[in-house]
Amino acid sequence: MNWLDLIKSRFILVTALLVFGLFACAQEQQTTPMAWKLDTANSQLSLFVVKADAVGETFTLKLTKGSVSDQGTANVEIDLTSIETGISIRNERMREHLFE
Repeated sequence: MNWLDLIKSRFILVTALLVFGLFACAQEQQTTPMAWKLDTANSQLSLFVVKADAVGETFTLKLTKGSVSDQGTANVEIDLTSIETGISIRNERMREHLFE
């Protein structure tokens, strides 16, 4: 075997290793979908409402449960009794009259 044959065989070996490495890297990632669940301790729904075309107010509600399905459908449960407006009488009235 002369030096030219040795170079050719090494070139073929290195090329084969590179192609194999590229195919290994190009394989699809794991296809099992991840289940997404809501972190209820750190989640809330915030609403910003403008009344009388001038006054802006922020309300918050607690999210009690939530998830995203494998098909991408999101489901969220909201605790309507957890309304927080910053004004206690408004909170009570909204619970009694708005969220009955």
